[in-house]
Amino acid sequence: MNHRETIDDYAKRLTILYVEDDPVTREQLARFLSRRVGSVITANTGIAGLEAYRIRHPHIVITDILMPEMDGLSMAEEIHKIDRIVPIIVTTAFEQKEYLLRAINIGVDKYVTKPVDSKRLLSALFSVISQLHADTMLQESELRFRQIYEHIHAGLAHISLEFTIVHANQAYCRMLGYSEEELIGRHLREITHPEDIEENYRLQTLLASGTIDHYQMEKRFIHKDGHIIYGLIVSNLICNETGKPLYFLGSAIDITDRKRAEEALRKRIIALTQPLDDLSKIQFFDLFSIEDIQHLQDVFAETTGVASIITHPDGTPITRPSRFCRLCMEIIRKTKKGLANCYKSDAVIGCYNPSGPIVQICLSGGLWDAGASITVGGKHIANWLIGQVKNEVQDENRMLLYADEIGADRDAFYDALKEVPAMSRPQFDKIAGMLFLLANELSTKAYQNVVQARFIHKNNQGGRALEKFNDSLHSKCKN
Repeated sequence: MNHRETIDDYAKRLTILYVEDDPVTREQLARFLSRRVGSVITANTGIAGLEAYRIRHPHIVITDILMPEMDGLSMAEEIHKIDRIVPIIVTTAFEQKEYLLRAINIGVDKYVTKPVDSKRLLSALFSVISQLHADTMLQESELRFRQIYEHIHAGLAHISLEFTIVHANQAYCRMLGYSEEELIGRHLREITHPEDIEENYRLQTLLASGTIDHYQMEKRFIHKDGHIIYGLIVSNLICNETGKPLYFLGSAIDITDRKRAEEALRKRIIALTQPLDDLSKIQFFDLFSIEDIQHLQDVFAETTGVASIITHPDGTPITRPSRFCRLCMEIIRKTKKGLANCYKSDAVIGCYNPSGPIVQICLSGGLWDAGASITVGGKHIANWLIGQVKNEVQDENRMLLYADEIGADRDAFYDALKEVPAMSRPQFDKIAGMLFLLANELSTKAYQNVVQARFIHKNNQGGRALEKFNDSLHSKCKN
């Protein structure tokens, strides 16, 4: 319904049931009513009126009292058993106390005496219609609010003045891993980290007392399974029309990823501001986004047709393998000795060599590999390795003996070896040269990241020093 709709417009959408045993009165008033509402259904007895209500479910009922078969009040009583809130207007020539009391007990909304004056009937009718209109608008408003409340991205919760949860929307429930039924009645302390609950209480108390009109804080929630969720909450106090506090309305968004990113950045800044000769505190992932590096590695492997991986200097992996062949991935590296030999080979082939890439046969499987070192300020921090290709140099008999050495199935080893892509040595050398250039670019980027981190750290220190100076100056001025 349009919230700007007038009462007259709203009336045109309503259906009225008019029950009257006098045919002349029934016809005249039905014609009069039909000009003001959407449609009018008529009946001449209480039984006929009840049946019409069951079939058509009109919005309003107008009925005489004294009728054959079933009187109007009995009909009204039966109708209210079907729908307790449907408005009923009674028209009658009688004003005896017994009728009035019975009508009140049944829940009749209006009482119009006969002979019916059209103005008085219209006044009673539109009084009922106005209330229906207001109720409908309120219901639709509540429905819109409920839809927003349930589907908004932020978590919303009604918190009682005793700090227990009264209602919670879907987002709030998802964030904490509970159903709404599980959350209702829980105290804030049950879902709040012990170190944050006192500050939460303090701010809620200030809010309830009217000292503040709202507050915002970051706090740690306890998920149903026990892990910690960082949330940004905003809380407001909801009062009635007289200003009496009813409950708190709190919103919460999950900022766990943001907090983790901030913590990772803080640790990264600390690591990158260490002296370059102390490499134990500088890691590859402090310098680069692993996700971005993984994408670069995957694209390089797909474009050139070689396998690729980036490892620590000792050969242990940093990235996920790209285009690894079945021989290396599912057979050699699945054996304990084969995996250890692969790590050793990766450490040797990826060792620091500023003059160019190292290209040689893998010390584990015997396929062609190449490696280039990634450095920061001349310090070796990672190996970028490619390969797992074969050419005419490979000795298959010797490679099958290696299968026996590492405890792999010889037939499976041989079948997987036949699947390894072949590549000429000149082509592989060109790809290794490209790898060396990319590794050097990453080394330059790594150094630039260190310089940038130190610049940020220096600026932060300067900002904190300036804040302390300003605080000290302000204190001296006050004294």
